[in-house]
Amino acid sequence: ILRRSIEELWNDLDTKAEEIRYVESAIRGDSNFNHRQIALLSHALRHPGRPYTIQWHKASHGVAYPTAHGDLLELYELGVLRRRKAGRQYRYFLVAEKLEDLFQPPRELG
Repeated sequence: ILRRSIEELWNDLDTKAEEIRYVESAIRGDSNFNHRQIALLSHALRHPGRPYTIQWHKASHGVAYPTAHGDLLELYELGVLRRRKAGRQYRYFLVAEKLEDLFQPPRELG
């Protein structure tokens, strides 16, 4: 029973990893996202639940505040990110379901 459970876990992990690779590939092929947005979405897929801030995005890509704000705002308006106010700043979180809706993997993956 334990061996079967471990095998099922590995199969589930392999399936999830394949789904992530598919969505990342689809995101990279979508000209609606810039390279910074693609990097953020790719990172968020691999780190579910992690919050992103304008300051983090600004520092990680070496861009000005308005550029970082615009990147996150566009993703928020698409529904790919949700946001929560924390003090004076917003924290953005991936809405994986929305991203998966935009880039539906083939049936055999899901």
